[in-house]
Amino acid sequence: MKNSKSGKEWVEILKNNPAAADQCEWDTLNGHNWELLLEWQPQFADRCPWEMLTTQDWSMLLHVHPDFAEKYNCPFEKFTSWDWAELLDHCPRFAGKCDLTKLDGDELYLIFSNQPTL
Repeated sequence: MKNSKSGKEWVEILKNNPAAADQCEWDTLNGHNWELLLEWQPQFADRCPWEMLTTQDWSMLLHVHPDFAEKYNCPFEKFTSWDWAELLDHCPRFAGKCDLTKLDGDELYLIFSNQPTL
């Protein structure tokens, strides 16, 4: 019987040793595992089943790799107001893709307290 590792374990292995990719059981990774792995090892992006990522995963990943938005067709239209608040707090460059009128006071406070020029 094969001694399988979890997706979380594979993230830790590949984060520190990307050469282990040929041994990875890629199907054990869930969307959040992919988000964490790609933050550290973006060279695996072409292997990623992007539909597995939640909008929260996308929001966090774009903090580190904003270029992934266009390259991998980020589903901005599915973002919740909190996803937008989290993303714009760190990456104001995406403000043009967000309808700020759909955000509430707490979310706007988070964004504008750190990004007053938006």
